[in-house]
Amino acid sequence: MRTGNYYCDIIADGVDMYGDPKGFKLLYGDYGKGCTITISDGARLEASGYINMDEYVEINVYDNNNSGTTFYINVATIDCPVNIHGGTLEADYQAARFNDTVTIADGASAELSGGSFTKLTFEGDMTCADALVKRHVYRNTADNTLVTNAKVKTLENVSVKECTEHTFDKNYRCTTCGSLAEAILIDDKGNYPAPYDRFVDAMNDATTISGTVTVKLLDNFVIEDSPTIQTMEGDEIILDMNGKRIDRNFEDTSGSLPGILTLKKLTVTGNGSSSIYFGVMAYGDLVGDLTIENGTFDSYIAAMGPAKLTINNATVNGHIALENYEGYPIVKLNGGSYKRLATSGEDFDWYSALGEGKGYYSTGGIKFGSYRLRDNEAYGFDGEANDSMITVVDHHDHSAITGEEDHRCRECGATIVASAMQTNGGRPYFYETFDEALAAVKAISGESILTLFDDISLTSEVNFSAADADITFNLNGHSINDATEDGSAKIKYDKGALTIKGDGIINVSIDAMNYGDYYAGKLVIENGTFNKSIRTVFSTEINGGTFNDELLIMYADMSDTRTVVINDGYFKDVASDCAVMDINGGTFEKLYTFSFNDIFMFLGEGKGYYADVEGDMFTSFTYDKNPYANRIYGYNGTADKPLKVLDHKEHNKDENGKCYNCGAQGVASVTSKDVLTKYYDTFEEAVTAAKAQKGACKIKLYENTTISYEVDFSTSGSSITLDLNGYTIDTDDYEDIFMLHQSGTLTITGNGTINAMVLSYSEDTTAEAAPGKLVIENGNFKHVEVAGLDSEIYGGTFTEAAIDWMNDNTKNYVYDGYFKLLAVETPTAVIYGGTMEIFGTTQLGKQDLFNVLGSGKGYYADVEGQIFGDTFEIDGYTYDGYNGTADKPLKVLDHPSHNQDEDGICVNCGAKVSFSLTVSGGTVVSKEIRKDLNSEYYLATITAPVQKPGTNLYFVYWMDADTGETVSTYTTYKFFLVRDINLKAVYETSDKYYDVRNERVATSRIAGSKWISTNSTISGYSTFKLYIEHSVSKANGSIKGHGVLYTTDENSIDSLVRGTDNEQVSDKVAVSSSNALTGMLEITLSVNTANGPGKVWARPYIIDKNNNVIYGTPTLVGDTTTYGEPTVVILKTPDQTEGQASDGELITLGSQSYDLTELNSDGEANVEFNEPAEKSPFDMIADLFAKLVSIIKTFIAYIINTGAKK
Repeated sequence: MRTGNYYCDIIADGVDMYGDPKGFKLLYGDYGKGCTITISDGARLEASGYINMDEYVEINVYDNNNSGTTFYINVATIDCPVNIHGGTLEADYQAARFNDTVTIADGASAELSGGSFTKLTFEGDMTCADALVKRHVYRNTADNTLVTNAKVKTLENVSVKECTEHTFDKNYRCTTCGSLAEAILIDDKGNYPAPYDRFVDAMNDATTISGTVTVKLLDNFVIEDSPTIQTMEGDEIILDMNGKRIDRNFEDTSGSLPGILTLKKLTVTGNGSSSIYFGVMAYGDLVGDLTIENGTFDSYIAAMGPAKLTINNATVNGHIALENYEGYPIVKLNGGSYKRLATSGEDFDWYSALGEGKGYYSTGGIKFGSYRLRDNEAYGFDGEANDSMITVVDHHDHSAITGEEDHRCRECGATIVASAMQTNGGRPYFYETFDEALAAVKAISGESILTLFDDISLTSEVNFSAADADITFNLNGHSINDATEDGSAKIKYDKGALTIKGDGIINVSIDAMNYGDYYAGKLVIENGTFNKSIRTVFSTEINGGTFNDELLIMYADMSDTRTVVINDGYFKDVASDCAVMDINGGTFEKLYTFSFNDIFMFLGEGKGYYADVEGDMFTSFTYDKNPYANRIYGYNGTADKPLKVLDHKEHNKDENGKCYNCGAQGVASVTSKDVLTKYYDTFEEAVTAAKAQKGACKIKLYENTTISYEVDFSTSGSSITLDLNGYTIDTDDYEDIFMLHQSGTLTITGNGTINAMVLSYSEDTTAEAAPGKLVIENGNFKHVEVAGLDSEIYGGTFTEAAIDWMNDNTKNYVYDGYFKLLAVETPTAVIYGGTMEIFGTTQLGKQDLFNVLGSGKGYYADVEGQIFGDTFEIDGYTYDGYNGTADKPLKVLDHPSHNQDEDGICVNCGAKVSFSLTVSGGTVVSKEIRKDLNSEYYLATITAPVQKPGTNLYFVYWMDADTGETVSTYTTYKFFLVRDINLKAVYETSDKYYDVRNERVATSRIAGSKWISTNSTISGYSTFKLYIEHSVSKANGSIKGHGVLYTTDENSIDSLVRGTDNEQVSDKVAVSSSNALTGMLEITLSVNTANGPGKVWARPYIIDKNNNVIYGTPTLVGDTTTYGEPTVVILKTPDQTEGQASDGELITLGSQSYDLTELNSDGEANVEFNEPAEKSPFDMIADLFAKLVSIIKTFIAYIINTGAKK
């Protein structure tokens, strides 16, 4: 049966053929009738079946659209003319006989590896020699002699045959056929035997020579058959691919793939490519060692048995195949990219194949698993599944793990013990040892997480101390064990915050201790099992866990501001001398105190003690763990009869009227500084008793009460905590009977209700007056008013609240709470949070409402346009502010980005965030917020022409048209817009260009300053932002630093130099952008304004690469010279916070620096003058280096070309 397109019968009948049949054949028979065969437009005619075609047939081949038309002759006798007008004539067999003229027209071609020709003619630029396939020659048909000159247009009576007797010249070319030898062989002495026409012969001979032998490819070649070249003898063969390619015969359909298999040492180098396989194996005493240095491999690389396979750098588009034959191969992948990695079994660890310090990378993700490779099951990496490669790269840190069960690095396979991560915006870093992970989290300033992935054993104490750290230790279900002989391993720290969670087991003790500073740290335990003792002197919070040894909470009296809270957990032994501890839940076998007479004082709001005992739960008793001589007091129970802290809704009073579960007796109790608790029948009596105390004390309410006369909480500096304990205080007369507070500290907590007015005020308005403070933590309030005293509101619900203005030195803070009405009448208030239905002021302006916002906060409401609208009236008072409802309240929230109106003012925080920018002699390209810079400032881009149009003037620098200061020499310049500014492009003639420019290649200036508010944390101070901009030309080289000197003392202006011993001068150096060529330093200052407007004289500077200091101009900034409008701006996270150390006039609160070098990297344009000009010294140095590089390159080229050596 015939298949395909056959036109034999048509031609035999003499029918003309024309068209573009795709791939038709002529098979068998004689074609004698007159006809024309025309082949065109990409068609292929194959005459290969013992065909005779007489002179009455004419063949024309065209290729009008360059689509690859082909006339192929295999076994055929062609007696007619053949005209190749386009396309290609192919003949590859001696039985292809052309008995008439064959004409190859200009633009057509021929590929001849066989055939005999009566007459062969080429038109155009080609000659007969150009038609020969590599390693073929023409011979005279009559006597088989060589045609020595084929570079002619016409040959007659010739045959094309393969050259079988090569003789090579010194360039390894055959003097007969002109083809290049396939390979040369170089022995370990550098001797070059004769070139090889066959690569296979070179490889076979290499195995017979001792020592290291190099086989170097000279040309691409194809292995026609399918042999496996075996290197089983010899010492070492180096196969130098020399950039060449080895291909297999892709027309070979036998299914046998050719390749190179070694059982000795073989190294493949030379960055070549191949489509054959490479293999290495171990068999008996023969252990192969294959090293792939580089190259591209489109087939597979295989290793079997305990042979060695090393790949340093290669692209394997096939796969790496490993076979377990009496053991897996020893594999080292030091580099390279691989489409597939495959083994026959799942017991091979592909991570073990990585070289030292290496890891895997893949755009499709790193995943090892089972997949089908052809018809076999394979285990490894399958890049075909997601069209990716797996690459071996240098591996510096562990950035991902395979899973928590096997907890191995996804890139390198190392076993991960723990990870460290910055909580906000960070990624985890994984470590092979616990010590490395702990060191990493301790180095993170702020919140971080340390996570375990395996059990660990400590051989000594582990110190978590880090002053600025807030570490969460996630045990992740694992255990910490003691590996010391004396049981001395422990976790300790004397500073920083530590949170333990993750339901693990800790078999070492924990010490959270600092006897010198009780406030230096914090301990939080979320859950877990703790089998050794815990001692803490810090603020402590326990939310769950099992504690099988002693929990010792160290001493604190009523005046202490630490917080100790137990919310849940099972405790074998809790000893507390902490008067400020609250227990809200938990189960206790023993709960006791060494120093106090009361355990009920530890109860949290609405809680009670419950135990299966008769009589008093709390007694004095002795205990072998008591480190003191006196007896201890508390609950002495067992595991069968523990003490529980539960919700407590109803009193269970004894014959003395005292609640058995919560200790309540009468209306209220007072716990003194000495931690002695007394009970009172009236609330007023309790307040009187509390005021009589000399130190801190707590009033705790046990039932609802009504006050019948004014209750005054004023003390001479003492601190009273009013714990409402969920109850309500009413008044007989709301208008005239109220709660008064004029001095001392009053803290209200306990989530109760006060329906009486709370008036906290002082009529003393002198600057020295600081009589007291009101603190509200929670609760429900009808009316709270503060005037002339400090205040802090952390939460609660308020029908009315007012912060009035009677003292400039007060500090009034609102952190949270719900307010039906909040009136703010003082600019000293600071609002960090809260929800207000109505928020306003009767005495201040709308702008002042923005000024009282806490840093990083903004107002948000469900309204269109401006948040603060027209004035409104309530109870006869006219307010500026927000007049909302319960459905549409105003909220104070974190303010991450500005929402500016048409005037460039943020509607949420009032900040002016967009300033005007005018440019003369140039163009403003853009003004945009770039969040990638972590900045709230607009980034401006300006540009100027290198040569001023229509003149012989050239751009030199940008100048501030208002101040005359130099801004930058960058032609295209990017900078932060921090005030309204007018810039001018300055041009000069070529003869003056470098003189003017050289004076300005390194410049710094005070770009602006801005008053933030009077809400300084220190009385009598106002807060400013100071912006210092600098620009250094790339030709100037690197810099070592930049910063600013400043003082509030006018007489110290001349001392604004680095290293001065003048104590009135401060020096602030940029931290994160110390080497930036362009950028901005922002510092936050508090200036003393007690005696009038604050003034600051500032002088910027740059430290060049030679440690020379280049100073800017001293500039007066402050209240009297502030650029822009006084407004609130967002405070950024500082490079470093220096606290409040000060000479009494100026305080540096913090700083932030920005590096714009990369953005300005292409901002300096090259200047080419029409006439010669003296160059900048920096440009001259650059030219000198360029010339040196050129000389060195010429010298190296000379050495290489002449073979010279050192």
